[in-house]
Amino acid sequence: MKKHALVLIIKIPSPGYSKTRLIKHLGKDLSSELSKSMIIDVINQFADIQMDEIDKYICYRCMNSNDSIELIDSQSNNSKYWIKLNINDLTISNDLGDILKSITKRLQSIYSESITFIGSDCPYIQANEWIHGMRIASNYDNAYICPASDGGYVLLTIPLKNKVTIMNIFNKIKWSSKDTCLDQIISLRENGYNIQIGFTYSDIDEYDDIIELHKYYVNNNDIAIKHQTFHFLKKINQLLK
Repeated sequence: MKKHALVLIIKIPSPGYSKTRLIKHLGKDLSSELSKSMIIDVINQFADIQMDEIDKYICYRCMNSNDSIELIDSQSNNSKYWIKLNINDLTISNDLGDILKSITKRLQSIYSESITFIGSDCPYIQANEWIHGMRIASNYDNAYICPASDGGYVLLTIPLKNKVTIMNIFNKIKWSSKDTCLDQIISLRENGYNIQIGFTYSDIDEYDDIIELHKYYVNNNDIAIKHQTFHFLKKINQLLK
């Protein structure tokens, strides 16, 4: 039995369905392209972690009949190292809690120590956060969470040794709210888990988030040149002024 799973949860980028809060600033096509760039950057960020005891998953949902995971596979050589799971094969629910529970149910019998969930809209996050989370979760009841500055979270590592309560930890969460991370921490504690809280990151949902990300890239060129999102932002630089 392998020990750890990393799960990247994405919606296949599609104009009109991706980064909808940015459409009024960027339009449908550019908002979708931004989403695709960030997904590929997150995949590439974790590319160097190749160990026999871990697996990496892309759990995806297509937003219309023309969407396909091939859009991501064609843009990233590293995606071939990730196992693909279509969320529609696990649940028809759109509720994030139900999606997380369905993925946990599928994977908890395959791995012995931890599952880590990450989103696709935080190009800042580094692979060492996952490594840190795996180490913490190797203890029986320790979970690890990295908050987002808007009240959500960008990474959650849960230990798998206590499988009695694990399916309850995604209950009573107000998703997409300023209290999401707090709700998740409370739920974990109510179900017997200790929590270690990591660094707070910004995710990219609003126009101001793009401006701050662009500034980050300008000040961190060694990271920027590796990121497709940086080259995308350079392309639309006139829109950012």
